[in-house]
Amino acid sequence: MSLERLEQGILRDAQKRAEHLIEEAEEQARALKAEARKRVGERKKAITEQTAAEVEHIHLLQKTRANMQAKQAILLEKKRLVDEVYGRFAERLEEQKKEIMKDLYDKVRKDVEATQVYVNPADAKLAPSLFKGLKVATRPMTGGFILEAGDQLVDCSFDTILETFRERTIRQVSKELFG
Repeated sequence: MSLERLEQGILRDAQKRAEHLIEEAEEQARALKAEARKRVGERKKAITEQTAAEVEHIHLLQKTRANMQAKQAILLEKKRLVDEVYGRFAERLEEQKKEIMKDLYDKVRKDVEATQVYVNPADAKLAPSLFKGLKVATRPMTGGFILEAGDQLVDCSFDTILETFRERTIRQVSKELFG
């Protein structure tokens, strides 16, 4: 009997040991699951925060892009209006071309002894009556004339007049148009 008791004691000890090991394993498993849940939660929170920040950044970029497009549209419209003002000025130059060319020539010829004048091909027939005694040649330009005196050119073309006028008045015109 003592062998049976010994056997039963060993079995009881083995069973207690096995139960204890199972409890430890289950406790470790619970701790590992809790740690895994914690890590998953932290990672999920980090991803959610990162996604929210990226969405906010995208919204900011979209707002910035929309603002820039609106400003660009406003600037383009302002440019169109300014160009329209100077376009009307150019139209008036063209309408009064003969008088303007005569007045300009009367002012310039006092200071320049020209031998040749360049005009727009469309003004070639008008040129001999305005520029008496000068050789007339044509050159691409919107109107006006260019006098040649030796190696000196005096540019009274409407292109140059418009450019100079625009440079001198652009601030004032912009202020009048847009405040």
